[in-house]
Amino acid sequence: MTAQSQTINGYTIDLRQRTDIGSVWTVRTYKRILGFKRLISSDWFLNREQADIFATQLAAELQHGAGLITQRHPGWVLRRPAR
Repeated sequence: MTAQSQTINGYTIDLRQRTDIGSVWTVRTYKRILGFKRLISSDWFLNREQADIFATQLAAELQHGAGLITQRHPGWVLRRPAR
């Protein structure tokens, strides 16, 4: 498993590739509440470049406030690379 995470304003962005389910990359966002982590969103990508771009955009969004991320519903999205 390949993993990378960063914490911004109480939110943790977790970028992972699980080898047991193939080469899918997931970007999950958690909010820490009373010592527990609550899953806010989970997005799936087919390659690391897409996942890195999304995680960078998400980090920039969280630095300026968490308005948009709190409106998202937990779910899984598989994004194909642009042709």
